[in-house]
Amino acid sequence: MKDLRELDKFRNPFAELIFLLDNPRNSGVFKFLRNGAEMHVIASIDGGREHVSASFGDKTPSEQDMEWLGKQFFSPEELKAVYEAPSGMPEAHTRHLWRQP
Repeated sequence: MKDLRELDKFRNPFAELIFLLDNPRNSGVFKFLRNGAEMHVIASIDGGREHVSASFGDKTPSEQDMEWLGKQFFSPEELKAVYEAPSGMPEAHTRHLWRQP
């Protein structure tokens, strides 16, 4: 995963306190504007895997949204090893990217 301090202007520090995310290099809560809608993103290290989840709240991110998101959080060489979580995850309208470093 990229050094996420590069995305500091998109961080939600109040949400980071709630989620107890205290390593700004590889975790955080972010808000991006995509096509006029707020995309809410959580990035973390989960069980040794790098994890990024995204939702718009009322709609599921598209393939194009997830491709764009991957480029924000992973370098081009890392993207070759990024995979999306299988469908059927319990969170409505949320999609996930994972990478085993």
